[in-house]
Amino acid sequence: MQSTHDGHFVYVPDVVGTVFNFARPVPLVSVSSDGKELPQPYVYADVLAESLGSATFTPSPITHIDGEDAKDFLENWAQYGSLQDRDALYNNVFYELATVSLGPVGSGIGTFAGSGRGRWIYPGPTTELTFENGTSRTYDNFAKVLIPFDGIT
Repeated sequence: MQSTHDGHFVYVPDVVGTVFNFARPVPLVSVSSDGKELPQPYVYADVLAESLGSATFTPSPITHIDGEDAKDFLENWAQYGSLQDRDALYNNVFYELATVSLGPVGSGIGTFAGSGRGRWIYPGPTTELTFENGTSRTYDNFAKVLIPFDGIT
């Protein structure tokens, strides 16, 4: 059903859509270094810190996600989206300031970070990002519990 990429054609089993949502604690943005070069993925907080003048480092593009080439990983992850256009699917992976106001049904923080349909996909216990400058960082992913588990042992 997912391969239709139709926002009106969706089935979410109760165990997936009403018990847990999944997320990564790190939204990404796609940024061109000079407005002419092709955009590359960056950690949103890194780019924001640099633009506010509070960064003590220069943001570095992400080259690998969980050991896989970042471009390939993100293009594959984009296929979980509900849009039909491949460019729109890819853009939906990233933080989108314009859609943050839609709340949990929007893709404001991007499907990579767990909004939109990305919230239904278990991303594993951690996500490792490797950067062009040779550094890497591992983030703990999480599940948001949507229903009370009071009285359950």
